[in-house]
Amino acid sequence: MGLFTTLAEMVVTGFGNPDSTQAKLANAVVKKFQTNDGGGLTAILQQLESKGLGQAVQSWIGTGANQAVSPEQLEKALGSEQIQQLAAHVGISPEVLRSHLAEILPKIVDRLTPDGKLPATANET
Repeated sequence: MGLFTTLAEMVVTGFGNPDSTQAKLANAVVKKFQTNDGGGLTAILQQLESKGLGQAVQSWIGTGANQAVSPEQLEKALGSEQIQQLAAHVGISPEVLRSHLAEILPKIVDRLTPDGKLPATANET
């Protein structure tokens, strides 16, 4: 088992009941970070940075407080199609997904980057 997989499992278990919406969403997001079709953690963070969320992303990676983002900012940065696909995968509406994602994505990235930097091999499984 790779380092990233171990970190990812720790992140998902941090969201409590595995059947909760947040835990399911955290699991789906972490899996997206692990797969090539999701672009991996680095690619998704670069996408967010290129869409104007660079300061927020850097705060999630860094060791200080996490900067909040709105559901609308995330949808604009990730695109409606990606939001809809993730919502369908988790089994919730895109509106609910955006709300939860805005809350948990900073926590996920923060937990996957405990030393204030991206894992060397984010796509390692």
